[in-house]
Amino acid sequence: MKNGKKLLSLLLCATLTGTLFAGCGGEKKTSSEKNEATGNMLTVTIASEPETIDPTLNSSMDGATYILHTFEGLMRYEPTSDGGAEAEPGMAESYDVSDDQKTYTFHIRENAKWSDGKDVTANDFVYAWRRLVNPKTAADYATYINCVENAEDIVAGDKKPEELGVEAVDEKTFVVHLVAPTAYFASLTAGAQLVPLREDIVEGNEKWTFEPKTYVSNGPYKMTSWTHDQSIVMKVNEYYYDKDKMKNEGIVWKLMADDNSILAGFQGKELDMINQVPVDETKSLLDDGTLVTVPQLGTYCVVFNVEKEPFDDPKVREAFSLAIDRNYIAENVVQTGVEPAGAWVPSGIDNGAGGDFRKDGGDYYSVKAEDYEANCKKAKALMEEAGYPDGKGFPVVEYLYNTMDSHQKIFEALGNMWSSVLGVTVNGSNQDWNVFLSTRETGDFQIARHGWVADFNDALNFLDMYTTSNIDGNNYPRWSNKDYDKAISDSIKEGDAAKRQKLLHKAEDLMMKDNIVAPLYFYMDKYCLQDGITGMYHTPLGYFFFKYCSKN
Repeated sequence: MKNGKKLLSLLLCATLTGTLFAGCGGEKKTSSEKNEATGNMLTVTIASEPETIDPTLNSSMDGATYILHTFEGLMRYEPTSDGGAEAEPGMAESYDVSDDQKTYTFHIRENAKWSDGKDVTANDFVYAWRRLVNPKTAADYATYINCVENAEDIVAGDKKPEELGVEAVDEKTFVVHLVAPTAYFASLTAGAQLVPLREDIVEGNEKWTFEPKTYVSNGPYKMTSWTHDQSIVMKVNEYYYDKDKMKNEGIVWKLMADDNSILAGFQGKELDMINQVPVDETKSLLDDGTLVTVPQLGTYCVVFNVEKEPFDDPKVREAFSLAIDRNYIAENVVQTGVEPAGAWVPSGIDNGAGGDFRKDGGDYYSVKAEDYEANCKKAKALMEEAGYPDGKGFPVVEYLYNTMDSHQKIFEALGNMWSSVLGVTVNGSNQDWNVFLSTRETGDFQIARHGWVADFNDALNFLDMYTTSNIDGNNYPRWSNKDYDKAISDSIKEGDAAKRQKLLHKAEDLMMKDNIVAPLYFYMDKYCLQDGITGMYHTPLGYFFFKYCSKN
């Protein structure tokens, strides 16, 4: 997911570890926020104004975080006693799996309620999942459940949404039919894309997410106000089945983009938790323990629009990638212990046999500091082959990024590298987060920053976005390759774990060798948390959770 499990419990313990933290601050509050932020309310900032908080349409980490606090899927992310986090039964009190591992039967809790008191039913899941794959919805995550029968054909427009392999046997029994045994399937159902939705609320009201009275949800919190570009306020959902275990009254999500203001708010104790600080302050905040880093399954990269000159030439794309000094960016710009990336799928992704997909696949170029000079030499040769010796005749191009200190610093480093190594000029263009997401998705850019954090621990989650069917979704390079499409499609249908992994490696080979993205580093998540607050927990999928968080 842009920057984001008890099937089986053993698998998750091995592949989805997180950290349970003990301990969870700016801008002046509006009068409404002063009234809301009393008692045991938390004040948190994770991003600026979200593009959307519609579970079906969202594809960003911030939006998913808000959604997972207001909605709950069949499974939910919960802390474990050993300091980790895993997906456990949520709206589904339990589930059964058929002998052939292709049919899942979920039993929805009798006391599962919506925030207006109505029952959560199996039909709410049927509606939400069909809405996701319906081409008319144009969801970025339409291919997210291609493992479900007929989903791939529905997304392609060859079958109707009503043919999706899901059914409501009765009000409290939801059945899912898969195309093949899918080890990660249970973890999918904890994702923000697969929460239930009320058809009577959503249909015919494109702005249903904008108002608390229509943002009817089924999770631990309900939205009570949204002051755009300022804050989203949530209070405990009195109909939530597990509300008695929650430790606070609610959350004020401050919508902020300026890193200096965010840090000032934390230091002034107006913000309880932040996950972004100015780059120039990173080292000192790490050294004094204020800033903490935790593992995250994700990759930060540069994405090239293959439909726009001069990046329609794979030689140019490869040259731009090789000219990047990833060690310098990791050590001197990011400074949080991130790993320079030699491929797209990050370290830590399970290979289906308890190993690491990245270690199996290796690097596609050397990220060793001593090899950077050789990389630059090859990059210059590629530019000459493309008709741009020493950058001569190369047009001035534009790099798109969202407004944030860290992204600006990375662009400045990249711009200097491309200029000094390739002799080209790259200008920067920054946009507010929600505008940036729309611009990048519509392909109105030449080069752009990109980041992806796993929705589930499997390489498919990093690879299926680059299929042809996703060109108007998460396939930002707007790249199409029939062999790639087939490898991804075959991997979804392949029940043999070893054969499936070979198909996924084949797919990564194709997209990396065509240089549609230039990975920079593998993520580490970070945060600052005020003393005296307990109960916050986190998963390597990039989510922070606050329902058990309280001020002492």
